[in-house]
Amino acid sequence: MSRLAAAFRANSEFPLETAATFQSVPGVSWSDHRSFWSHGYRAMMVTDMAFYRYRHYHMPSDTPDKLAYPELTRVTPACLRLSPNSRVKASANGAAAVDRL
Repeated sequence: MSRLAAAFRANSEFPLETAATFQSVPGVSWSDHRSFWSHGYRAMMVTDMAFYRYRHYHMPSDTPDKLAYPELTRVTPACLRLSPNSRVKASANGAAAVDRL
């Protein structure tokens, strides 16, 4: 995790906190990464801890108009660069352009 965090920080000024914990902690295994883990694939969860602070999380009221698009735009290129197969370049406005995966 420390290598991923360092790589993320090298590619983004977006704030980052990391935690390694047990699956018994509420919320840790609630996301899509768990399916990959259960089949032997390495995966990570990137979250803003929404289920602890956002009343619409995974509810019918959780609609696209509630997404934080400026923050999503800032964090996505750095996350894409974490893939060893990524060919991601950031444009002047911060958007990601993927040459090939």
